[in-house]
Amino acid sequence: MVEGRGLGEVTSVDAQQVGGIRSILAFRLGMFGLSALKDTVLVIVSEIVTNAVEHVGGLGGGSVTFVQQLSSSLRFEVTDSGRGRPQPRNPGPDDERGRGLTLVNALTDELGGTWGFDPDKRTLWVDLPITPPLS
Repeated sequence: MVEGRGLGEVTSVDAQQVGGIRSILAFRLGMFGLSALKDTVLVIVSEIVTNAVEHVGGLGGGSVTFVQQLSSSLRFEVTDSGRGRPQPRNPGPDDERGRGLTLVNALTDELGGTWGFDPDKRTLWVDLPITPPLS
């Protein structure tokens, strides 16, 4: 589903495509005058896409949808075929993994956005406000 100005959809994502998704998204954010959000958005998207890819074994079982809705928010959705529910962890100082959703939470909060998980659709979503709203 794409409402408002769509930023595109990428399906059957694997680990090698995450960098390409970031590049395409950076270009599209610039096209829509959202370059000020670029660095933070790219970190958020990289984290949620990588998380989904890892949880389906990196075998292309995920679907990534970028959507801007309602002209007042930028919405990113990642749907995967994995099991379980994404949860922020509390990694130790020497742990190499487990910080992604904590980072997503902090960056989303910093931008005044929200994020969550719809277990029925297996979709993790992030909504970030756009000021002023796009028309």
